[in-house]
Amino acid sequence: NALKSIEEAIEAHVPDLLNRYASFRQLGTSDYFDPNADPNDQAARRDAMEMAKNNMIKKSYAHETVNKACFKLVRYGEYPSALYAAGAATTLIGADGFATISLSRAFVTETILSLSLGDVVGADRNFLETHLQKDSYLKSRECKLAEDLIRAVKDMDGDALEEARSASGSNSAALANLGDSSLRGLVKNLRVSGRAARGPAPSSTSGAARTTASRPQQQKKAPPRPTASATGAATAPVTATAGTAATAPAPPKRNMLEGAELQTSLDA
Repeated sequence: NALKSIEEAIEAHVPDLLNRYASFRQLGTSDYFDPNADPNDQAARRDAMEMAKNNMIKKSYAHETVNKACFKLVRYGEYPSALYAAGAATTLIGADGFATISLSRAFVTETILSLSLGDVVGADRNFLETHLQKDSYLKSRECKLAEDLIRAVKDMDGDALEEARSASGSNSAALANLGDSSLRGLVKNLRVSGRAARGPAPSSTSGAARTTASRPQQQKKAPPRPTASATGAATAPVTATAGTAATAPAPPKRNMLEGAELQTSLDA
């Protein structure tokens, strides 16, 4: 189905071994995962990691195609898969070693999606242990937005959350420059407890959400989503990890969507 094809295409760009959010993949199994592999075999782990690095797409702007997949998944309400895609995009952007505005946007996207899944602990941990290790991110407006959102949700402070996402507040520039209007709609749907409201996807011309945190009584059940068989669970079974890396030869060529093919799938 469409969701499975998009997730396979994401791994075709960034193998799951290199994606910090590989456990949020909802369908299929990584080609780099061998359930029979010895988790204590250090040589196998190194070989699999090297293979994954060699197979990662390194073309310029490859992250933009993955980001389009991420935003489309947000519109469909497939937040776990969207976070999986966001992790892949961050890996691609960070691979060149340069600190860019694209990397700052990728980091805040991860934070927003983690909060939308109700995972404030994971959002805070990755913010502190990964995002803040980039000095350039510390000075960015995206960093302030992420920090304000995390603090408001951790403290269960509704007023602080409203201030953090106010279109006229101190984070207005960061909100206006998020990668896609669907993310702005998702920020509007964040709540101080639990997940973001899962209403209809925001329209492409407006960042306003159909449902806000301040009016829970107006929430409606989401209509059937365009993609099939996704569970919407906060997390999916963990796929590949460094400790269970495969020693098999290069992954088989599957009918994956890459580059222009992925773009065609997203436009469908």
